[in-house]
Amino acid sequence: MKDKILFWIDGSLYNFFLSKYIHENHDCEIYGIFDVTSKPKKFFETQTLTNFSKIWFFHDHIKKSVVEHDIQYLKNFETKYNINLNLETINERSFNKFNKFYRFTKNEILSILEQECKLFESVLDQVDPKFLVMHLPFFQHDNILYQLCKSRGIKCLLLRTSRISPLKCMILEYDETSNELKFPVSKNNNSDSVIDSKFLLYVNFYYQMITLKLILHIMEEQNLEFYSKLSK
Repeated sequence: MKDKILFWIDGSLYNFFLSKYIHENHDCEIYGIFDVTSKPKKFFETQTLTNFSKIWFFHDHIKKSVVEHDIQYLKNFETKYNINLNLETINERSFNKFNKFYRFTKNEILSILEQECKLFESVLDQVDPKFLVMHLPFFQHDNILYQLCKSRGIKCLLLRTSRISPLKCMILEYDETSNELKFPVSKNNNSDSVIDSKFLLYVNFYYQMITLKLILHIMEEQNLEFYSKLSK
């Protein structure tokens, strides 16, 4: 059976190009949740570079105008998955005093949380992925997805720069708040791996270099069509 891999893709595009590389080199089905603004969305809706089995645009499912919420659903969600939603909102800069542009009401915050949780539950129910590939969570919504996947036994591969070499990345199964960070096995590292799947062979590579090569290849083949679409 093919591995099902869910990608969280934001405006940096790294995970988009990574999904293309993995799909071409690993027998798998790939799915994507796109956390992008309206201009890049136009490109991703019609792109043919990577063949996703299904995609979702995160912001299409979150409506600020919806202020009604089901508090019992949120309580059940917290209990079922052991996720503290109150802690998520307190630490979300968009919801607190650091947001100088808009002051969210309590009802708006609860409504947004409910929409996010229902979206992520729906995606995971439909896909039932073996892996989640994303960057280290920065916001409450991507952290909720990460925590939800952990709770459901989905292996989470968190990518970030190693700060050791500009040509290598770190692949973590847990975020930086964990007591111990273990590195995957490589030719230059004999430490124990937290990932025992052959899938790692297709992820533990020169991340930034491959991304650059793919960008240059696309620009060459499509005569900058990719970037012209993004800029419109």
